[in-house]
Amino acid sequence: MKGNSLKEELDRLRKKCDKLERCLHAAVPDESARNDLLSGLDCVDTPPSVSTHSEPSGLAENEAAEGRVLLDPDGNGRYLGETSGATFLDLLKHFMATLVPLAFVPEDGSTFVASVGRYQTFDSRPLLDLDVDPFWLPMRTEMIMMLAELRYHVQDGNGDFPSGGIYYWGDLNHMPEAISLAISQSEAVASDRYRYLAFNHVSFAMAAQILNQSLLQGEIHAGDAYFQRARMLLGNPLDTVRFTLRDVPVLALMAFYLIEINRRDAAYLYTSLAVHIAITHGAFRYCANEPSRRIFWTLYILDRWLSCLMGRPPTLADEAIRLAPPTDDP
Repeated sequence: MKGNSLKEELDRLRKKCDKLERCLHAAVPDESARNDLLSGLDCVDTPPSVSTHSEPSGLAENEAAEGRVLLDPDGNGRYLGETSGATFLDLLKHFMATLVPLAFVPEDGSTFVASVGRYQTFDSRPLLDLDVDPFWLPMRTEMIMMLAELRYHVQDGNGDFPSGGIYYWGDLNHMPEAISLAISQSEAVASDRYRYLAFNHVSFAMAAQILNQSLLQGEIHAGDAYFQRARMLLGNPLDTVRFTLRDVPVLALMAFYLIEINRRDAAYLYTSLAVHIAITHGAFRYCANEPSRRIFWTLYILDRWLSCLMGRPPTLADEAIRLAPPTDDP
């Protein structure tokens, strides 16, 4: 949930709590009777019982109290830890449900309270598998505009950020040339010759998201088409032979894009894959140059950020890292 939406929801809940408190005062005017009623309610912060889902085996009651296994719209359980916004909202819904039974909640507030144990996520829907040409590129002037916007928002700020920005994704100035294939598309993808285009496409996907570019094919956003091109060029994420350190900034930027479109579970997995590739190639101990070091620490920040957003453990332990922090100048 975006920051503004969360604030609006919190304001709405505060007003609803005030209304419920007035209703309670009207229904039970005597203060001692109200106190007796409230003292008899179970207000402990334990996960609500959900008839359609049982706690996974091995999860003790006191451990479950630290987070929530919440059901997505398809009924699949997903663990959200204590730092997750979804867990906070579920605790709030549980608290409101203990104050007033659902049967007595007004219609305009029942939908929120009745969703105890559930949360809305776009991750319940599969990533779009669009039929796109991975070698198609926009016009040069459009690429220049998109990359300039991207550099401002996610990397350097054109001098407007006092720190110079906390992220470094690589060379966001490079623009690829148009490609004329002499072989089939599938052969070109399998050859890895044009694999470098994945970074360009995911960069354009982020820029399209920032610029909120017009939709393609009805409900399809321009960023989704660029993202699909990057996915096609990278191929199977389990094909470990093909993945190298060159793919780390691509996967990290793909995770960043997925966060922006509210697919945090997918972003968590993409970040984890990027971290494991970096570990496999020893980047957590040694990087050959400053740009590579900056990319690793960007990945570290992304890993920690997602860990806080989801309330899940980070992928890489601090004590395993022996790499020096980035220097002031690239």
